[in-house]
Amino acid sequence: MQRQTVAEINLAALGWNYRVFARCAGGSGVIAVVKANAYGHGAVEVSRRLAAEGAEIFAVVTLDEAAELRAAGIGQEILVLGVVDPPRMAEAAEQNATITLHGAEHAAACAEAARAVGVKLKCHLKVDTDMRRWGAPLETAGELLAKLREEPQIEVRGLMTHLARADAEDFGPTEEQLGRLRAALEELERRGLRPPLVHAMASAAALRCGTNCFDAVRPGIGLYGYATGSALPADCKLRPVMEVRTVVGLVKNVAAGEGVGYGHTWRAARAARVGVLPIGYADGYPRALSNRGTVRVLGRLAPVVGRVSMDAIQVDLTEIPEAQVGTAVTVLEAAAESPLSAAALAELTGTISYEILTGVGPRVRRVYLERD
Repeated sequence: MQRQTVAEINLAALGWNYRVFARCAGGSGVIAVVKANAYGHGAVEVSRRLAAEGAEIFAVVTLDEAAELRAAGIGQEILVLGVVDPPRMAEAAEQNATITLHGAEHAAACAEAARAVGVKLKCHLKVDTDMRRWGAPLETAGELLAKLREEPQIEVRGLMTHLARADAEDFGPTEEQLGRLRAALEELERRGLRPPLVHAMASAAALRCGTNCFDAVRPGIGLYGYATGSALPADCKLRPVMEVRTVVGLVKNVAAGEGVGYGHTWRAARAARVGVLPIGYADGYPRALSNRGTVRVLGRLAPVVGRVSMDAIQVDLTEIPEAQVGTAVTVLEAAAESPLSAAALAELTGTISYEILTGVGPRVRRVYLERD
C-alpha cells in the first residue's frame, strides 16, 4: 500500500508569488531560484509552472541540478550558482548552462579547461561585497573582467553578489554593501566593462528595494511563500505554497501511567487514545518537535506525544474522539499565520523556514494542484 504522506504543492500560489516579485521589483527581471529541489517543492514541476509565468532564467547550485531540468525539457537559461569544477566544462556547455566564476583562479582554470575541450562558456562573475563566502573580492572585479574579455572561451553575461544582512530590521548595513557595489559598477561602466545583467537582491532585499534592484532580482524562499525581515511592504503579500498531510495509521488505547515511544518521554496522565502517523524525521518532521509539536485533525490541534522517530510520530487524540484510522491529518499548513506554518515550526525548533521546507524528504510524494 502506498504511504499516505504527501506534500501538496499549490502551483497557483507559486504563480502569485512570482508575480509579486515581478511587480515589486519595478520592471527588473526575475531569476527564479529552484535549487535544492526548489526548496523541497520539486524543481521540475516548479520550473514548468514558473516558465508559464514568464520566467526566463532559473538558478540552481549544481550542474546536476541543471541537468535534471534540461532532461525534463526546461529550455530557459539555467544559471549554476555554485562552483563548477573545471573538468566539467564540456558538460556545462553540453547542458547549455551558465556557470558562475568565483575568482581569478577559478576563472583561469575554467577557461583553460574550456580551451582544452573546445567549448565556449557563458558565465556570470560573482563578487564578494561583504558575505565573506563565495566570490572574487569586489576590488578586483575590473581587473578580472578586463582579463576575461580577452578569453575567447569565456562570455561574461552577468555580475552578481549576495547580501549578508538584507533581512535585518536595520537596512543600513545592506545599503552600505549595495553602495560599494554601485560605486564599482560606475567604474566598470566608465571602462566599458559592465556586464549586461547585474543582480544582487534575493527575496528580502527584492521586496524592500522596490525599483532600485539593478537588472534582475533573485528570489528563492519568497517564491515559496516565506520571506524573512520585519520591514516588508504590505502590498507584497506572499502565499505559502506547500502543505504536508498524512493520515491516522493506527489508534491505540493507552492506560494512565503508560509510556509512549522511545524512552517513554511521555506518559499518559489519564487513559488516552493515541494515534500513530506515518511520518517521521526521515520525512522531514523535525525530531525537535518531540512532545512539543501539534498537528491538525478534523479542524482541531492534537499534541505530538513521545519522541519523533524516523518513520512515525504519535499524537494524543483523546479530545478528538471522532478521529479514526484513515482520518486526514495536516502537519504543515500553507497559511502564514498558522501555528503549523513553516515559519511557526521553525521558530518552535530554533531554525528557519528554509530548513523546514527543504527537509521534506523524497519519501513524501509531491502532489501538484491549482488552488486559488
